[in-house]
Amino acid sequence: MSISLKKAYSACLWLAERKLGIPVEEQRGEWDLEAKDKNLDWKREELVTALPFNYYEHNPLYSYYDDEENTCIDASNFIDGHLFADESDNAFYRYSPNRNRQFFHPQRKEVSETEHEADESIAWNELPLLTIDELDDSSCKEEDKPALASIAAHLTLMEKLQFGEVTAKGFVHFTHFPESITAERNQHTHAVDLPPIYWHNNPIPNYELSSVEEGLQRHMAMISYFDNAKFKPDWDLLSVSEFWHKGIQIEGNFSGWLMEQVRKAFPTPAQATFKPQGKGFLIQFGTDKEGIVRGSKGMTLLYKIMKEYRKSTYNEGSGYALEEIVSDIEQESLRRLGNDNSLSIKQSGSKAGLKQKMKNNLFALISRYYESEDIDEKEEIEDKCCKALNFINKHESSEILRVKDLKNILRQNIDWSQAEESIKLSLKPDDTPEEAKSIESHRKNLENALDKLREQAPHLAYYLGPLKSKKALGLGYNQDPEEFYFICKDSIEWDFG
Repeated sequence: MSISLKKAYSACLWLAERKLGIPVEEQRGEWDLEAKDKNLDWKREELVTALPFNYYEHNPLYSYYDDEENTCIDASNFIDGHLFADESDNAFYRYSPNRNRQFFHPQRKEVSETEHEADESIAWNELPLLTIDELDDSSCKEEDKPALASIAAHLTLMEKLQFGEVTAKGFVHFTHFPESITAERNQHTHAVDLPPIYWHNNPIPNYELSSVEEGLQRHMAMISYFDNAKFKPDWDLLSVSEFWHKGIQIEGNFSGWLMEQVRKAFPTPAQATFKPQGKGFLIQFGTDKEGIVRGSKGMTLLYKIMKEYRKSTYNEGSGYALEEIVSDIEQESLRRLGNDNSLSIKQSGSKAGLKQKMKNNLFALISRYYESEDIDEKEEIEDKCCKALNFINKHESSEILRVKDLKNILRQNIDWSQAEESIKLSLKPDDTPEEAKSIESHRKNLENALDKLREQAPHLAYYLGPLKSKKALGLGYNQDPEEFYFICKDSIEWDFG
């Protein structure tokens, strides 16, 4: 499985944040490699200014000796701007004495003047060099935990690349302006392998872009790259350019290692809570703190699946069928209507939309009335029909049909196939909206609910897994027949309210 450098780092960051006890709402990492790709809320400068001096001291990508034999550090690039310090500083400064030189190197001649604010700086924290396995809740002060998580994620991923546990490749990119680095396309470049020896130089990638720049070794890297070229490069242009590898992809058994770590972080609990409360759902699962997750179509659907369609094996036809979902949505509308007409225009959103929905529901109820042969059920449906018609008439300029007339129609022994069209003309119902008929719309609602759980209840989100077609374990759906289900092999004691 090939994944981006960004996703690999984000996963390591999540593991580090968990080990350090950073609250869920403050975590920036993401363990789920199959989750929707999103921006990583992280900047390389955070890592640069958190790493200690000994990380840079003998690192040829970023350090060199000045005329007085002081170690200077230059971690600047086009994306992060100027980041410069020397061994006596306690901050990185927003300037570089090298960015006006050929290849931005201290030993090359000056080619231009640069302006900078020497007073602008970022504090240099110099936190310990710890991998994820070496972390615990007491590894640093509370305020330093995000920065230490950044270091631990970096060192852990570097180790895997350095020892060949995973491999990497990226697109060569020479540029003299930052916009081309953030562009998605990799025009005029080709992919190259980035072997373990490459990572032994301890580069500091721009993980948020899945990219890395060659630092103070960019000139030597260019010479090596063009050594066997069939054309002569424009060295004047290259002398004011940076040498990047973009779009870096990780291959190997990273996902296997990651899921082993995730399982340790997310042990299956003996008891769990998932029940309606107020306008949302009260959830407590494993390491997730008890809390309310706001209600939505997807959360309501997920609750129903987990409560009534949770099985140890899946058989076709045993899931929550699309027809049942549509029927339950209609019944819920009528249930709310029956609560002293509490279904207000404000609650439903659009006045016109609500009226049309109730007409649809009324027509469906009348149809069910004629299809039923159970006397008690017919009485119950008639009562619901009258409530629905009262609500519709209340919000129309004039009565579309009197309740008395509706009762007379229902109590006549008529053929529904003959009465259907005339009643349609009276009510003007729309067919059930296409989106309600489609399993695709409900699938999207479920995926939105899972996205919400990843933020508020990540342990439960891990337990449920991604929603997939014909899934053998976890949350799944089928296209034929159209239905949703949840398969599990555990014995969790659930409280569904």
